[in-house]
Amino acid sequence: MSDYITIKGQDIQVVSSDPANPTLGQIWYNTTSQSLKGQEFGTAAWATGGNLGTAKAYLGSAGTQTAALAFGGATSPPFTPSNTTEEYDGSAWTAGGNLSTARYYLGGAGTQTAGLAFGGNPPATGATEEYDGSSWTAGGTMSNARFGLGSATSGTQTAALGFGGAGLVTPPPIANLTEEYNGTAWTAGGNMIQGRNVLSGAGTQTAALAMGGEYPPVSSLTDLTEEYDGSAWTAGGNMNLSKKVATGFGLQTAAISAGGEAPARTDATEEYDGSAWTTTASMALAKRQLGGAGTTSSGLVFGGNAPTGNIAATEEFTGGGPTTVTISGS
Repeated sequence: MSDYITIKGQDIQVVSSDPANPTLGQIWYNTTSQSLKGQEFGTAAWATGGNLGTAKAYLGSAGTQTAALAFGGATSPPFTPSNTTEEYDGSAWTAGGNLSTARYYLGGAGTQTAGLAFGGNPPATGATEEYDGSSWTAGGTMSNARFGLGSATSGTQTAALGFGGAGLVTPPPIANLTEEYNGTAWTAGGNMIQGRNVLSGAGTQTAALAMGGEYPPVSSLTDLTEEYDGSAWTAGGNMNLSKKVATGFGLQTAAISAGGEAPARTDATEEYDGSAWTTTASMALAKRQLGGAGTTSSGLVFGGNAPTGNIAATEEFTGGGPTTVTISGS
């Protein structure tokens, strides 16, 4: 009868902490947790997280799955702008400091302790605010006031990106404009190939991703993806669904698009690998105008608008791929 070392070519190690980079099929015994563990290839899934304190949609977002930030948005009845902020610790939301300007359809970037909010409505604004983990202070104003813009959600408070949107005082009403923030002021970046509104984004200031949205003249939904290199936009792989008011998070080469309107509310989730989108696990609830944060391996969505109205629900995403599992023990 074959034993493990004959099949896999290695002993079962006895360790006090899990290996930093285990290989697929590796098995070890953890003396601290007194459990037998292994590395397997898991499947992507969504799980229920803690509810927001206030149900809202059209909100701004930043951070990670275990340290997320939700700010602004619209509460019920629809289109009532909010200035509230909530912080997520991986299980529950607690109140943070209020925005100076109540607004919805705004952009966001940064972390829970160094967040950035910009743009929004009503009326269309270029106001920027910086968060230090407890309170918001004024930052540099965008050159072009707008709402429904995309943002590089993995950008930082001192290196952020806003693109697209609507509500500009001068034509075009649907923008293809990009602006870059350096922690003090916004400056013009390269124009998008296709101007669009209510799109979503991911990535960083020098490696961003724009996805979906709508464009004139008849509010056409699009599946277009564009990639930004810090100066210019180029075409990426098209999404499987044409949709708007979705959320996005992750990096240019490893991004998630979740929910949205396609044209009905959808629970669909797609994952981008830098060239193509693939369908992955669906959310528990179809929703649009939701917030999102995190990565393709550990993400988060919250709030939004469902068939029942604005919601407070949070869902946590675990990506497919290598994962550590407990085989037996405590």
